Amino acid sequence: MTIDGTTSSYTDSGQVLNTGGIDSGVCSNGDESAQWVRIGSHSCPGQTLNLNPPTQTEPVGTTATLLAKLTDACDRPLSDVVVGFKVAAGPNAGATGQGATNSLGIAAFSYSSLVVGMDSLQAAVTNAVGFTRTSNTATVTWTIEFAPGGGSFVIGNKNAALGSAVYFWGSQWAQHNSLTAGTAPRSFKGFSDQPVTPACGQGWTADPGNSTPPPDGPLPDFMAVIVTSSARQIGPEISGDTVAIVIVRTHSGYEPNPGHSATGVIVAVMCGSASAVTSEAPQRPQLAGLPTQVQSGAPSGPASAATPTACQVSARGRSTTLPSQACVRKKRS
Repeated sequence: MTIDGTTSSYTDSGQVLNTGGIDSGVCSNGDESAQWVRIGSHSCPGQTLNLNPPTQTEPVGTTATLLAKLTDACDRPLSDVVVGFKVAAGPNAGATGQGATNSLGIAAFSYSSLVVGMDSLQAAVTNAVGFTRTSNTATVTWTIEFAPGGGSFVIGNKNAALGSAVYFWGSQWAQHNSLTAGTAPRSFKGFSDQPVTPACGQGWTADPGNSTPPPDGPLPDFMAVIVTSSARQIGPEISGDTVAIVIVRTHSGYEPNPGHSATGVIVAVMCGSASAVTSEAPQRPQLAGLPTQVQSGAPSGPASAATPTACQVSARGRSTTLPSQACVRKKRS
């Protein structure tokens, strides 16, 4: 190479131009970890990789986005560097992605979840000689809602197979839901107002018809629903058990009038024994596209593993945590 009329030759087994001519192929103490810099400026060895936001909470079925920012020791952004992302622990452990940093040194990673719990994520970059720089750990907590305002819709356990279409509200609830304990009373339309925040193993109660006021709507796109094996009426009260709670992807068209039925599809088991959900229900294929979705890459513009230890759920602005034994992790395909 020629600089100011002086020609010099260098052995280059990797990056050498901005390392003072030191090459690891020639000198054992070489430094090929420096990032390319503009001619006329000086190199700032070392890198910092930050993953943000450090914490976030998202409803199941939505998308969480994390941004990794790579800078040198002078806090200058490093562009065109491949960043790897990984969910290291949590209900979506093993999910990965990668993307190149943009002119601001930022690469983005987005993914969604159909299971509740907290994921721990990290980003990493590896240079030409194999040194890996790892970011801080960030967390994403996935939550699920019951019916708006408290209470829950209910489905029969013989209809509760993963991927099955379910009828959880309407005047024909008893005809569309089969229970191990027998036929449900025709006066039950599918909504229970007690308890306000259901949990597996608890009983539930409701008044006949729509005497128990159902939520006004709209319903969440993904909603927790009680699975019951019994529903019986004694006097003015209908009651049953909670053998499981499932996550239902709701269809549009819900109205609080039982003359307008509400339906959806079961996409995951939130708590309770999976066998309680599937043992007597007709088996149907799981729907395509339901496992965790991952997207990664450089953002287009400027931007500011283990089984979960608990299941966090919310209703009417309040949250509750179910015990670890009530959390069932859905296998990802």
